[in-house]
Amino acid sequence: MGDLGVTRWLVTGAGGQLGRAVLALASAHGIRAQGATRAELDVADRDAVKSALEIARPDVVLYQAGADPFREDPYSPLDVGLDDLRERDRRIFQAARDANVPIA
Repeated sequence: MGDLGVTRWLVTGAGGQLGRAVLALASAHGIRAQGATRAELDVADRDAVKSALEIARPDVVLYQAGADPFREDPYSPLDVGLDDLRERDRRIFQAARDANVPIA
């Protein structure tokens, strides 16, 4: 992967398929990646995200949050609307911006 100067990752959605794959890739390349599952980090809670950023001190946040809570997803046990998903995304992006941590 080359040296990108990015050695500490915070991976949200670490319990999902993509999050697990990202953590495995990081490990294979010697990158220190801390994963946070939905149960461990509510990405809609700005204070929780701020605390996670302060503790993990990542070089980058890899934001894996699916649309599975969306109320129109027939497999979702949750009842979250599009506006709620947008607000969730806005909050985590703002927390990362406030911490001066790039987010992808």
